[in-house]
Amino acid sequence: MKLSWSTFHLLSIGVGILKSMMLFMMLAPFVVSAQQRLVGTSIGNGKDWMGFDLLTPHVITSVGICPSSGNPTHYGLIEGANTTDFSDALPLYMILDSLTVGQTSYADIHVSRAFRYVRYLGPHGSRSEVAQLEFYGIEAEGDDSLFYSPTNLPTVSIYVEGLKDPVDKVNQLPSIISIISADGKKLVQDTGTIRLRGNFTMTLDKKPYRIKFDQKRRVLGSPSKAKKWTLLPSLLDKTLMRNMLAFEISRRIGLSYTPFCTPVNVWVNGDFKGCYELCDQVEIRKGRIDIDLMDSLCVAGDSLTGGYLIEVDGYATNEPVWFNSTHKNPVTIKSPDSDEILDVQKAYIKSHFNKMEKKLYNKDFDEGTGYQQYLDLPSFIKRHLHQEFVGNTDTYYSVYMYKPRGDDRLYACPVWDMDLSFDDDYRTYPINEKSDWLYRSGGSNIGDMKRFVDILLSDSCAEHGLQAEWARLRATSAIDETSLLNVVDNFADSLYQSQEINFWRWPVMLKQIHPNIPVWGSYLAEVAQVKDYISKRIPWMDTKLSCTVGDYELSISSIGWETVYIPFAATVPEGLSAYVINDANDGKLTLLTVTTFEANKPYLVKGEPGLYTISGYRIPEWDHRPLGLLTGSSKETWAPTDSYVLQKQNGIVGFYRVTPGNVQTLAANKAYLTLPAADPEVLLSYYEIGDVIDPERQETIAAEINDGSMLRVYNLRGELVLEGNPSDPATSTMLNHLSKGIYVVRIAGKEYKRIHK
Repeated sequence: MKLSWSTFHLLSIGVGILKSMMLFMMLAPFVVSAQQRLVGTSIGNGKDWMGFDLLTPHVITSVGICPSSGNPTHYGLIEGANTTDFSDALPLYMILDSLTVGQTSYADIHVSRAFRYVRYLGPHGSRSEVAQLEFYGIEAEGDDSLFYSPTNLPTVSIYVEGLKDPVDKVNQLPSIISIISADGKKLVQDTGTIRLRGNFTMTLDKKPYRIKFDQKRRVLGSPSKAKKWTLLPSLLDKTLMRNMLAFEISRRIGLSYTPFCTPVNVWVNGDFKGCYELCDQVEIRKGRIDIDLMDSLCVAGDSLTGGYLIEVDGYATNEPVWFNSTHKNPVTIKSPDSDEILDVQKAYIKSHFNKMEKKLYNKDFDEGTGYQQYLDLPSFIKRHLHQEFVGNTDTYYSVYMYKPRGDDRLYACPVWDMDLSFDDDYRTYPINEKSDWLYRSGGSNIGDMKRFVDILLSDSCAEHGLQAEWARLRATSAIDETSLLNVVDNFADSLYQSQEINFWRWPVMLKQIHPNIPVWGSYLAEVAQVKDYISKRIPWMDTKLSCTVGDYELSISSIGWETVYIPFAATVPEGLSAYVINDANDGKLTLLTVTTFEANKPYLVKGEPGLYTISGYRIPEWDHRPLGLLTGSSKETWAPTDSYVLQKQNGIVGFYRVTPGNVQTLAANKAYLTLPAADPEVLLSYYEIGDVIDPERQETIAAEINDGSMLRVYNLRGELVLEGNPSDPATSTMLNHLSKGIYVVRIAGKEYKRIHK
């Protein structure tokens, strides 16, 4: 029912007093309305509002609004709160359709929480004037079972104490932070702080933020439970997905840490800021960079060695703790924090970085003692492939690295700041028409990083590693056109509702923002440009890394086992089992089952005799390459003395040691096994793995030994190591004192495998 006015109430809100505010006091259901123009108070950026004090909490069920002439209400926001300054306000409804001037339009409200205060906020830049405003609802306690989001994305609403706007990276402003998700069924609301973040992006109109909860929280399905989170604006990225897409590719490539990232709609002090990406704060923490965290006690010994988070940083001079390396690469120390790091810790990581540089610039490429002692090459390879594939202009303008405790290596990880990737920068567009790596053909480099990378990639080990890793990614379909284009389409579908209101708030779709490429004209056209880039980039990378599709015929002989070393990355064919040999202990090989072959790496394979076709991605052959204890060769070669070669001798299949003067030829695309120098006497046969004689079978051997038959014991080189009459106690003694290994025991024509521990 609709009642006549009964009273007037003046409501104080934050920085001002609501003027000419009218309030109905009634029994539920109720309606409060104004038959004249209501004017609220300004909360900044030209935003006005008007609202009502309902005196008691009410669950709002609907709202009616009639716009006045010349003042649009499209994208205006209806809020409810239980504090007079609206610091705990939550959205009730966003007006997504254009309303007719002079006509009241109604909308149902589906929020279960009860509110004492309700208000209407006009869209950005409006005067928020309406001819009539009505609220309907029921006086009730309400509950927290349902909340409102204007689109399918989660909603982040932040109210700053005193309604201040964040203006810098220094002042952390006390705030109430609310996150609505799970189709409105979940609310996280807590106190915390907000400040600006970033460097260049901080100078743009749509600001990046860092929020920090007072208590650690896991939000929106993130793997990390933490206080600090970032809100990335993506003003330069009109698809609103480049960070998410680049992070998805990082996960596929297998970098040790990929930041969590998900799209959200953001309000700050009731002002709609648009569609953002809520991401991890890059920091040392479980679920993020999961290494030891330094503290004030980490001043000597092993504790001083880690963990550290650093960044080769084009903005290092703006940061509180940084240094120039010997070769003038500016390095920011991100962790320990600037207000906690000790001089001894800063000196250690600076010295360590310079040690790595010295080895590299001296072109010390020895895998054991060269630069790889201080720089983890596999992580650098993965990062380089990632950045070049996504086309990040700033690849070597910003490079994050971390150093774990007790590990001398710096790991190149994670990737970050991807809004100029996928051909979004006129300075490098069109990337796929360039013949060289992006970092050499227009990409941004800071300090001496271009030369740093040039030297590193001149190492044949790095060159081969790039080729092998790319072939692996192609063979496993981690990098696959159809799959990645589906990812883009799925992101576009999930973002479509929010992109519309984002580009109402930030009308840049038809503008060229520095340093974007030419305007494409619409959201779907922007998305299509990213898809076109991916479709062209994959074959570009294939060509650059000499990666081609091909077949290889693998022959399994009658012994049922082979070593294989092929220039293909491929899935292990059905009917074959493939293994790497990582270790040997107590006469046993440690085998690790694999489902994919990496190019130019040796494997042990098992299968029924016959020919098998391996289809995959071929790269140039390398002469020799180890994997675990196996070393493969693309050419016919000699197996070195004291290595082991797969053979069948005296009916026994195994790895047999190459003795001095006993030349063993290894065929092309095969491998030999080399045991650790510390344990040269271990005797090995791979097929015994998982087939160790159980105690009952050992007892059977012992019983037959005592039947008087002649006993002969052979090692896996086929050499007779023991012969005697089983009834002679000396024979039994010698048997029990054999060195560790696997032996073949023959008694009266019968043959047994025996594991002697």
